[in-house]
Amino acid sequence: MLDGKCGGSKSFSNLFIINLSNLLKTPLSYVVILGSFVILTSFKYYDRSFVFNANCFVYTIYHIILYLLQIHNNYSLLYAYAIIAIMKLAKPSNYETALRGRILHAIHWQFVLLIAYAASIIAFDSWNLITHEVVAKRWTYAGVMAILTVITWFILKKYAKSKNSINALTYLLITANIFFSTINVYTQRGMASKAVMLYVIPLLIASKTSSKITLWATAGLSICAYTIASVRYFHLFYGEGYRIELYGEVGFYSALILIIAGILSPAIKKR
Repeated sequence: MLDGKCGGSKSFSNLFIINLSNLLKTPLSYVVILGSFVILTSFKYYDRSFVFNANCFVYTIYHIILYLLQIHNNYSLLYAYAIIAIMKLAKPSNYETALRGRILHAIHWQFVLLIAYAASIIAFDSWNLITHEVVAKRWTYAGVMAILTVITWFILKKYAKSKNSINALTYLLITANIFFSTINVYTQRGMASKAVMLYVIPLLIASKTSSKITLWATAGLSICAYTIASVRYFHLFYGEGYRIELYGEVGFYSALILIIAGILSPAIKKR
C-alpha cells in the first residue's frame, strides 16, 4: 500500500506481483526499467542533493509495467508514457533541503571572508600600519566570528533538518554578520571606515532564505547599525570630520544598502 502524493491501492502488492511475473517475459520491459535508473542517476540539482522518493518510484514503475502489459505492441505510445513517468521520479528537493543547501553554500564563502580578513590583519601588522591594540581587537573579532560560523555550520550540517531550525540558524548568522560589520565600522573611524562593504554579506545570506521580509529586515537592521556606529564615533571623537560629511556618508551608504536589497529582491521571487 502506498501513501503520500503518489497515491496507492490496497490490492497493489498482489496485482503488482502477478503483472510483474507476466511482464518479465517481455524483453522491452528490461530496457524501460534500466533506462529509468540511468535517467534518474543523471539528474543533478544546483544544491547537489537528490531527494529519492521510494513510494513514487514503485508507484511509477508499477504504472509503466501495467502499461507495458496493455500496449506492449505500441512502442511509440510506450515511449511517450515512459518519459512522463520517469520525469515524475526526478522529484525536486523539498524546501528544507534546498534552503539548507543554500545556507551551507553561503557559510562556505563566509569562511573565505574570514581567511581574507585574517590575511589583511597579518599584512597591516607586518607593515606596522595599525597599532598592537588594534591588531589584538581585530583578531578577537575574527576569532569570535569564526567560532560562531563553525558552530552554525556544524549544527546545520549534522542536526538542523526542519524549516524552523534552519531559519533560526540563518537569523543567527545574519545577526552575527551585522554585528561583525558594525564593530569593524566603529573601530575603523566610523564614517571614514571602508568596512561598510561588509554589510553586503548579511544581505546576501538573507537573499538565500527565499523571504523578502527577511531581506528587507536585514537591510533595515544594517542601516540602523551603521548609522549608530557612525554617529556614535563622530560624537565621541568630535572634530575628526564635519557634520554634513557625517550625514552625507550615512545617507549615501544607507541608500546603497537599500539599492542592493532591491536588486536581490527579484531573484527571490523567481525561486
